[in-house]
Amino acid sequence: MKNMVAILLAAMMMLSVTACSSDKEEPSADSAPNSQNEEVQEEEPDAPADSEQPEETPAEDSEQTEEQTVSGKVTEISDDSVTVEIEDGTVLTFPLTEDVDKTQAENIASGDTLEITYTGSVEDTDTSNAVVVKLVQTPADAE
Repeated sequence: MKNMVAILLAAMMMLSVTACSSDKEEPSADSAPNSQNEEVQEEEPDAPADSEQPEETPAEDSEQTEEQTVSGKVTEISDDSVTVEIEDGTVLTFPLTEDVDKTQAENIASGDTLEITYTGSVEDTDTSNAVVVKLVQTPADAE
C-alpha cells in the first residue's frame, strides 16, 4: 500500500511540475496523449496563444505611433480634410479630426505650404491608415 501511495504521489508531482512549466512547445507527433483529459489540457494553452497574436507585432505598433512629416502646397481644404500636393506632384488627402493640433495653422488657404505631422502609414496616395497629429502652416504670401 505504501508503495502505491508513493508512486501515486510521485506521478502527481511530475504532472504538477509539467503543468506549471513556462515552455509552450508543441507536442511532437510521437508523444500522443494517453487520455482525453491530457488532450484537453494540451489544447487549452493554444487558445490564449491565438488571442495574443495581435500583441506579437511590435513592429506594427511602433510604426503606428512613430510620427512622420510631409510638406506640400494646399490644393483643397475643408473642415474634415486637407489635400496637399507634395514636391514630386503626388496629391494626398488627409482626414482631419478634432484632435489635430492646429495652433500653428490658422485660416489655411489654397496655395499655402502645410507641414502635416501624422502617425500610421501613407502608401502611394492612400492615407486611410494615417492619423494627422499636427498642422504647421506657411502662408503663400510669406514665401
